[in-house]
Amino acid sequence: GVVGAIDGWFAFINKPSSKAVTNQTDFFSEKYQRYGLNVQAVCDSKLRFIYLSISSPGKTNDAIAFHRAKYLQKWIEELPEEYFLIGDNAYRLNSTMLVPFKGSHKRNEFNRSYNFYL
Repeated sequence: GVVGAIDGWFAFINKPSSKAVTNQTDFFSEKYQRYGLNVQAVCDSKLRFIYLSISSPGKTNDAIAFHRAKYLQKWIEELPEEYFLIGDNAYRLNSTMLVPFKGSHKRNEFNRSYNFYL
């Protein structure tokens, strides 16, 4: 069954000092026009956070931030075989992660239904 849904969340922060970080621009998001952190978050069906990973600055996209979140990946890999997460297209489909079909794969009826119910 579904353990939860995963996504990246942009957490706003004050501009980090040059003494605290080696590259301040890594924390600046063009999308949000703010400084921040990429938090990989997993919520359960009651909208409670069950896992948070802060492993990347705000400029980082979700796919890379997830790749850097080694403890989160370990937690997911250790889920019992019948459990999985649901993510968006930033994540890769595998036995523990369900993601929507994209592009030309959305054209057939089964895949459209899968995406709708996902």
